[in-house]
Amino acid sequence: MGFDMAVGFLCGINGGIATVYVGQPLDTIKVKMQMFPQLYNNALTCFINTLKKDGIYRGLYAGTVPALVANVAENSVLFCALPPCKNLVSFILNKPVKELNPIQSGCAGGIAAIFSSLTLCPTELVKCKQQAMREMIEAGKSSMKLTDTLVLYLCKLINLIFSLNHFYYNKFILSLLRRNRKIFFKYLYLVLIKEKSN
Repeated sequence: MGFDMAVGFLCGINGGIATVYVGQPLDTIKVKMQMFPQLYNNALTCFINTLKKDGIYRGLYAGTVPALVANVAENSVLFCALPPCKNLVSFILNKPVKELNPIQSGCAGGIAAIFSSLTLCPTELVKCKQQAMREMIEAGKSSMKLTDTLVLYLCKLINLIFSLNHFYYNKFILSLLRRNRKIFFKYLYLVLIKEKSN
């Protein structure tokens, strides 16, 4: 089991890195459109305005460091926790891990998602705030400045997170519910594909 956990951990790290670098521009556009629907009519307008005002790095890839931390932590913890969770489900059902059906394997993935949600919530909050920083400043909703360094910015946001324990707790519960559903069906799909190919 230790080898499986280590392999899962390393695969989760690489998967998290790849996910961020491929999907970060689209995630930035999504977050901006969700936070400021009155500013952007559609995704193309948001993309063009973001690119013109802030460029590629500060615009489309804003929030990359927190997103990397979030995805690497989430995926590595998820894949590291999956083997013990499969063992737990097999122990509860009193059957070998290899004999778990897709629903039972999906349940193990859902249990593993509980652990990954613990790492995801604080970094997601930092990422979303960083992605929408320009709009928040222009709307007068933030005391941050575009010239703030990343370290100063992260320190201010960490202070914000610790001062909003109630918000963090609510976000954790929502994230937990969302992640468990998503991981359950993703893992169920993968197990079904694997069974079909055998």
